[in-house]
Amino acid sequence: MNYPVRCTQCISLLKNIKKYAHNRVYSIDKDLYIEVETTEEHNLIMQLNKHQEASLKIFINLNEL
Repeated sequence: MNYPVRCTQCISLLKNIKKYAHNRVYSIDKDLYIEVETTEEHNLIMQLNKHQEASLKIFINLNEL
């Protein structure tokens, strides 16, 4: 079974992992999604995406100082 997971902020990291290089990626509105095979992958990618989003916000704040 395939599980779609939002990966807008971490797609470049995922595409550097051989396992995900050819997974289906699609967009809905401004978000990117990748299809994965397990719920464990789904949960880990959700965490990664959230951390990347937080990291980007901190980067922007630092840049504005």
